[in-house]
Amino acid sequence: MFFLLLSKFTFSAGSMKVIFSGEVIYVLSGGVYIKTDEYDIKGSQGTYYEGSGRVFLTDALIKSPNLTLNSKNLFYDRKANLLELRGNAYFEDEYRRISGNFIRAKGDSAWVFGKVDVLSKGRNLRILGDSAFYDGRNSYGWVKGNSRVIIPSRETLNVSSRTFVLHKDTTFGYGEVFISSPSVSARADTFMADVRGDTLRKIFLFGNVSVTWKNGKGFANYSEISFENGEVSEVILVDSSKVEYAEGGGTVEVEGWKIRAKVKGDTLKYISVEKLIRGIYR
Repeated sequence: MFFLLLSKFTFSAGSMKVIFSGEVIYVLSGGVYIKTDEYDIKGSQGTYYEGSGRVFLTDALIKSPNLTLNSKNLFYDRKANLLELRGNAYFEDEYRRISGNFIRAKGDSAWVFGKVDVLSKGRNLRILGDSAFYDGRNSYGWVKGNSRVIIPSRETLNVSSRTFVLHKDTTFGYGEVFISSPSVSARADTFMADVRGDTLRKIFLFGNVSVTWKNGKGFANYSEISFENGEVSEVILVDSSKVEYAEGGGTVEVEGWKIRAKVKGDTLKYISVEKLIRGIYR
């Protein structure tokens, strides 16, 4: 066993070869372990360049105070205290697992580039995008660039937005939100979902909301859409609300402050309106 102690930097390995080529180079193999102020790093083999303070490690497992990181190839800059992960690279905390083509990390903060994939733990919710940032200390981050949320249920719900914000076990979508599934589609400025395990319970929409579901459509500044067995069961629209619903050859049109429409499949079970402005049946 080889062991080396430097200021705020310790590494050990099963075997070592030292090369003197302008700077001292340590070639390490067999249970490589590196300890710094912020990281515990393990790998199968690696190389340490003493002059530049750079470490190259394969099959890396890294632990910071609030994140666990993994990659096939790790590049660690001891002087800058910066990690670069490539090849099956991902990190996780108690709320989610985030992977991508390339991850750069410093302390408990991580930047992800290329094919970002976020899996929410304990909830059947997945976020995809081109780039991401995550602060492991506060469990806060974002996903951008062709970003979308996929919520598998009885019917899969797809949500696209300019940016998705991650905060602990909650996900928000901001800017040009578009939702699509076999039974409902919607547009809004902001989105949030209530997902418990494999069950999509409700979605919340804020700002310039338009919703289309079986035989109906509605408009408002705020909406809640509830699901039962993966299908829309209730639509609530608040503030400048309007609903149009077609059934049995007739059409119901109502406007008011708050509209609640209870549906089952293609059937409107009931509709209620608070502060009715206009109601028409034709």
